[in-house]
Amino acid sequence: VTRSAGFHPMEASKLGQECFTPAYMHYFHTLSREKRRSIVEGQGQLYKGISGYTIAEIFDLLYERSIGGRSPGLSLYSNSQVNEVVISVNNQEMEVQCYQSQQEQTFHLRTNAVICATGYAHQWPKWLNDLKGSVLATDEHGDLIVEKDFIA
Repeated sequence: VTRSAGFHPMEASKLGQECFTPAYMHYFHTLSREKRRSIVEGQGQLYKGISGYTIAEIFDLLYERSIGGRSPGLSLYSNSQVNEVVISVNNQEMEVQCYQSQQEQTFHLRTNAVICATGYAHQWPKWLNDLKGSVLATDEHGDLIVEKDFIA
């Protein structure tokens, strides 16, 4: 179950990684702060995707398991989130309440295992947050103002 719109590959091609080159960084810092913020928000495929190898392995496994109309034994749900997990009285099964955002509908799954991969959320250390706005300049969003030579 993922809130993402799908199970998309991470951009790993040499050309796709061009935005990490010194030349691109120089260009990037010629843009306004708001434009840079907008660009960064759209670059999720550079780091939020699944490796192409892993996607291929998952696809092949699901395909092999479903040959002859068999159930592959698992399902993938995108545009969805887990809202609640209720463990059965005998602790043998869980009912997972989910919400599909495009259909705006709740659905339930029964399973004997839940693996939580809630995503990575960076947190700045307290000492760095304490320096923001005093020693380190920030913009109106509270983000550090980093110059093209990476000095903050």
